[in-house]
Amino acid sequence: MIPRIIITIWLTLVMGSAFSDCTKSDIDQLEKKLSSFKTLSLDFIEGNKTGVISIQKPGMMRIDYNKPEKISIIVADGVVTYYDYELDELTKIRQDPTFLTFLAKDRVNFVKDFETFACTIQDSHMTLLLSLHNEEGEKINLKMSFLQSNFNKVEILLHNNKKTVLFFKNITYNQKLDANQFNFRDKSFYNID
Repeated sequence: MIPRIIITIWLTLVMGSAFSDCTKSDIDQLEKKLSSFKTLSLDFIEGNKTGVISIQKPGMMRIDYNKPEKISIIVADGVVTYYDYELDELTKIRQDPTFLTFLAKDRVNFVKDFETFACTIQDSHMTLLLSLHNEEGEKINLKMSFLQSNFNKVEILLHNNKKTVLFFKNITYNQKLDANQFNFRDKSFYNID
């Protein structure tokens, strides 16, 4: 089974399409920052799981779970490729690329990219509340928190009220990434350390 992070990494917690107490300038500044990088790498913690997310614009994202099980997920051109190292199993599924990789777009626009959007600011934290329906018509909700224009926390609420919380650290922008890490063609990739 594909981990929830695939389906939900960048999706949403429904509020209204309003900026709330964020100004248009606040939103524009965040969108500009998220649109300005060419690559993004960050470590994440999801419960007892740890891993790394890498994004290369336009349109490529890789998620590597390191603990407890080793799994890699690549999203490119509307295809999600999932590799389980222990099972030596490769799975591909079609997926709406906007659904998974809005941060990998050249230009981030919260109002255009999501069905609903709201924003609040409290104690130097900007919180975005976003929502979108997947191809099956299920509503996915996302609550993203930023501290000084960097991610620090994402809460994901699925249509069945299952909640996932991701914490981010070691965020690096515009670091050179090897283009080969966004495909599974290199046979050495399948070697388990």
